[in-house]
Amino acid sequence: MTIARAWDIDYKVTAVVSDNAANFVAGVRMTGYRHLSCFARSLNLVVQKSLEHIAPVTVKIKSIVEYFKRSHHALSKLHATQEQMGLPILKLKQDVVTRWNSTYDMLRRIITVKNAVISTIAVLQVDIPILTPMEWCIVEKSVDILEIFYEVTKEISGDKYLTLSTTIIFIGIMTKSMMRYENDACLPSEVSSLVSTLKEEIMTRLRPWEENELVTQSALLDPRFKKLAFSNTSERKLTNAMSSLKTKVCSISIPNTITNTDTSIAREASTHSQSLLWKSFDEEFDRCRAVHNPQAAGIIELDKYFNEPAIGRHENPLAWWDDRQKLYPRLFILAKKRLCITASSVPCERLFSKAELRPVRRRRRTKMSSVKATIEQVTAMIPIYADGKDVCSFIRACDYACEAVDRETIPLLVKCINTRITGKALEVCRYRETSDWEIIKKILRGAFEQ
Repeated sequence: MTIARAWDIDYKVTAVVSDNAANFVAGVRMTGYRHLSCFARSLNLVVQKSLEHIAPVTVKIKSIVEYFKRSHHALSKLHATQEQMGLPILKLKQDVVTRWNSTYDMLRRIITVKNAVISTIAVLQVDIPILTPMEWCIVEKSVDILEIFYEVTKEISGDKYLTLSTTIIFIGIMTKSMMRYENDACLPSEVSSLVSTLKEEIMTRLRPWEENELVTQSALLDPRFKKLAFSNTSERKLTNAMSSLKTKVCSISIPNTITNTDTSIAREASTHSQSLLWKSFDEEFDRCRAVHNPQAAGIIELDKYFNEPAIGRHENPLAWWDDRQKLYPRLFILAKKRLCITASSVPCERLFSKAELRPVRRRRRTKMSSVKATIEQVTAMIPIYADGKDVCSFIRACDYACEAVDRETIPLLVKCINTRITGKALEVCRYRETSDWEIIKKILRGAFEQ
């Protein structure tokens, strides 16, 4: 609140959108502003809960992806196999725990390069878990089911168009989609459980949005949707939304500047003319104009607005309201307050990223010599090297680690590198001078580099 007042925007805040973390919710409550949960994060929780049913399969896929990410030799072989099969050269994608759509990207990518992955693993004869035909079927079915959630996540995270007014429509579409899959008897049991949990989580986490006053009024005031936004909800929810909107609109008072001007002109003309012919008429006219009923005016505006046909989905609703602000003055005031609310806090985070407040982008422009890391940080980047394969990747990681620390720290780092060398590589280095990284590098290259 202190910052909002300092920038003189405290009276402009319609609502605060954030995740459901207790500290955020409590902080917003203390300010007195209305709070709205981030739809994208709520959707993330819905899908994350459901993905638990196919966790054994995703764990296997993660290990496959990790293997190709760690081994430069295996990745090169995978690309060569893709080229031989006439497939596009694509890398596998690893998921991020906090973003469910990254899991979807991982599943969809491995389905795309399925044949190349199977062939490459068979040729390399590596000891990593392979998916069974049934597990491949589970992945394919899961990707089909999760596609609608992926599309909604992308759509709701936009920052160049209205998003809050679309949430009710998206909830209805996702619910109908799950009901259709729920009746599919051909789905594997894991995928059926996935669908059931998705449907339950939608009912628990997202359905309450259909009765949120900010959400319902935003949907009704979007000239693209109006009452059509409630086509997949109950009649009761539409009735409640209309009643809430009517109450809000009728409470808005508009300064009657035109009436006051006209009345003053009429009185002035009457004073100048002193005409007995029009005197009684002018007095009655003034009394009628003075009587102002905002409730009746609000109802008239609502009826007129809903009788207008909805505009196309790709048209600009904000431009539509700008053209009709004099026709619907009360609705225009409310529309500005509702349509400006975003359904997700993602655009805000994206704004910080564009402002280059993340250190990652700054680091890319900084010379490595000026960025020094701790010994714990660089040691975590060095893989354990045992079997003598892919020596180039290990050497590259160690070179990077040596560049990332201070010169005085390198002797300690070399000791740490020695602890990462095991198996065949350790046998090669045994009884040899290994206090200098350049010497270790020559020994490993001489023994394993082809």
